[in-house]
Formats: sequence, structure tokens, C-alpha cells
Amino acid sequence: MSLPKDCPDRTRKSAIIVDLEVRRQTYRIAKFTEAIELDRNNALAWHDRGCAYLDAKTYQSAIVDFTEAIRLNHVAAYNGRGVAYAYLNGYDAALSDFAEVVTRFHDTTDPARQELFAKALCNKGITLGKRGDREQEIAAYDELLDLFRNATDTGLREQVAKALFNKGFAHSKRADHEKEIAAYDELLDLFGDATDFRLHAIIARALFNKGVTLGERGEYEREITAYNELLNLLGSTTGQAFLVEIVLIKKGQSLKKHGDHELLDGNFKKGCDCYSEAIRCDETLRSMASAWEGGAKEGVKIEIERYLLKYYGLTPIEEENPSNGYDLPRRVITEAELREYISEQSALITERLSQPKEQPFPVLSDREVKAIIAHGKKHPWDDRREKGWPYHTNAFVYVHIIYRKWVNRGLTREILAWSDPALHAHLNTKISREGGMPEWLDVPSGPEARARAITDPKERAELEVTRKVLRDLQRKHRASPGD
Repeated sequence: MSLPKDCPDRTRKSAIIVDLEVRRQTYRIAKFTEAIELDRNNALAWHDRGCAYLDAKTYQSAIVDFTEAIRLNHVAAYNGRGVAYAYLNGYDAALSDFAEVVTRFHDTTDPARQELFAKALCNKGITLGKRGDREQEIAAYDELLDLFRNATDTGLREQVAKALFNKGFAHSKRADHEKEIAAYDELLDLFGDATDFRLHAIIARALFNKGVTLGERGEYEREITAYNELLNLLGSTTGQAFLVEIVLIKKGQSLKKHGDHELLDGNFKKGCDCYSEAIRCDETLRSMASAWEGGAKEGVKIEIERYLLKYYGLTPIEEENPSNGYDLPRRVITEAELREYISEQSALITERLSQPKEQPFPVLSDREVKAIIAHGKKHPWDDRREKGWPYHTNAFVYVHIIYRKWVNRGLTREILAWSDPALHAHLNTKISREGGMPEWLDVPSGPEARARAITDPKERAELEVTRKVLRDLQRKHRASPGD
């Protein structure tokens, strides 16, 4: 094996694995050949060399060896020869071999022969599926499941798991995704706690397929749950870094789509929660694979910017009629300035979403607070019409534009009360009427801001409890008769 010196590590490792596997197969074939030359009536040697040829994808040679093993009364060779025939598209011959095993061992109680019988049924189903007969394929799996669903033998449990996985896959080919997911779920219910690495491999494939199908159906929360379960499973298995990367890519894509749909439904906070997790997937991938380029942050920033533009009646500049709803006073802010401001705010929000944990709310200096108060005196709410604002101005928009230097950077409603009492009063009325502020306009009350500025989680939790008790007492006092 010769590789360039500048070959990437992953490519080099992959090539080494393939080279070792080829050498292993070659060694096995050579040793079984040696055994056959010593005793040509050794049925097991013929069978095992047939299996080695099967692993090496040398199907004609495998058929020759399995046929000789059958002549020497090694019944398990029917399964191997049937698989080889199926790989060569000899479906009728394959089904005939599997039927031979099923007929011979249908009523057996011997665990080893039961496993051969179960393998034959499973292989029969796979072959029928390759032939395009999905209904009979599923029937073969159901026959296996009816007989051995609750088996405790390790070999039989593996065949049950394979049958359930293949059944789910067959339903997916019929576009019957409810039954597909039901088959995967039954597999997970039966074997979710299994420690056998062979079952782990089947469970992993079922979780992956389940996630992909749920994503195609738009069921993003369930899709993400499936990927999380798969990541937990892979985390307990060594040598699975490549698979982990694939799952993280799928999970990140799903989180991004979920976030997009939440924003379309007006759920900004839920959307941003999804985006934050998507960005974390991206960062994890970057730490695992230096060549990973990602792009989650850029995509998130675009969607947040699109969302804010929509609030102002604007569309992205690259779309047709990009200025179809601009109605703000141009002497306050031009459309170009607003677009630049929204882009900057979107980048700020996206950067905060990329932080590993929630950041404390910024605490403004006395100098900054005084600057806000002075700014408010120059731009009072009651004089807005003189600046070109309509009488029925949206208070949220007014705060977002007039106080843009400090929005999402430490501005609180308490500071607004000091700078412009009339605006503060109108803002509170609008908040009460609409059930809160837009989630992208982070201008909390003074107590909420002070609570969020606390970095110690325990101290913050204690303060939240105290605030809740006080709010409950205030509500109780207001509801008391005679007040």
C-alpha cells in the first residue's frame, strides 16, 4: 500500500483498515484451503472457506464451496449458498436454499438449529425484498418474529433484531412510515438496554433511519431525540468517531430546520434555542475534524435577520421588491441604515447563541446610564410626531430604533423609566396588552436584569424564588376584597 506523504490522516487510516481486512480474508482462505487439502471430507472447512469467499465478495467461489459442504451434509451451507446466489441476483435459487433450511428445522427445539432456521427466514425476507416483493418479505419477518420475539438465546435475539430492522426498512420502501417507525420502536423497546455489540450495531442503524424518516416528515423534535439516543449509544462504543460525526451533521441540520419552522410560526425564543444547539453541533464537529467548514452560524444569522426584517415589513435585499413595507421617518433612520442595524443586531444575537452557556445580562456603567437618560430627554415619546413618527407608533419599534445603541446590550425598562417616563408607561401598557415584548427585543425589567446579571446559578435560583414569592404576594394583595 502506497499513499502520498501529504495524505490526510483519515484517508490514511481508512486505507490501512481496508488493507488489513484484505490480508485477513486472504489469510482465512489460505488456512481453510490448507485444511481442505489435508482432509477433503472436512465439511466445516468447505463451509468456512465458503464464508470467507462470501466476505471477500467472491460469490462464485463461495457457491462452489457451499455446494461441496452440502454434499457432505453440512446443512448450514444452504444459508451461505443462498446468500451468495442472492448477491448474484439468482433469487429463485436463493429462495430454494432458504426453504430447504426452513423445511428441515421448522419444528426443531435445538437452539443452534433454531438459529439456522431464523437466519433462513431473515435471508428469505431480504431476498424477497431485493426481488421487489415487499409484502412477502414482511410476511417472512413476521413469521420469524411470531416464533422468536421473546427468545433469550443470543443468536436468536440477533435475528429478531435484524428482522425488525429489515421490516422497518421494507415499510420505508413502501412509503408506510408509520409502520416503519413502529418496527424500529419495537426493536428499541426489546433491545434498547442490550450490551451485545452486535445488537448495538442494529440499534444504531434503526435509530439513524428513524431520525431520517422523522426529519423527512417534519417531526424535528422526535428526530433530534432519535439522534441524541444514537449519540449516547455511540458514546459507549469505541472507534465510532466517524459515525458520531455523521449523526452530529444530521442533528445540526435538523435543529436548524426546526429553528427555521419555529421562526416562521413566530416563536423566536424556541427557534433560537434550536439554533443554539445547532451551532454547538457545528462547533463539536469542528473540534473533531479540522477540515469541517460548517456554516451553521452564518445560516442562523441569515434567518434571524430575515425574521427582523419581516417585523419591519421588509424583505431581504436579494429578493424582489426588497422595500415593500418601509414606513419609518427617514430623518430618524433611512432604510439602508435600518438594514445595517438589523444585520448588526442579528450578528449580535447569533454570537450570543454560540456561547457554551447563557451569558450574564450586561450591567451598564453609571456613565452609560447617564448617556441613555440624556438621550431620552432629547427624544421624548411625547414629541415623537415632531420627529416624523405617527401618533400610533409601535412602542417596541420606537425603543428598538431610538435606543438602538443600547438595545440587547444592557438597556432595561427601569432605565427607560428614568429617561422617558411617558415612553415607559406606554411600553408597559403595550406589554400588558400583547402579553410581553418581542423575544428579539431584550429589554428586561430592572429586577429581571439584575437576576440575569448574577453568574452563580444557585444564587440566581434563590433570587428567582424570592421574586416569585413577592409576585404572588402582590397578586394576592391586589385580589383581596376591600383594597
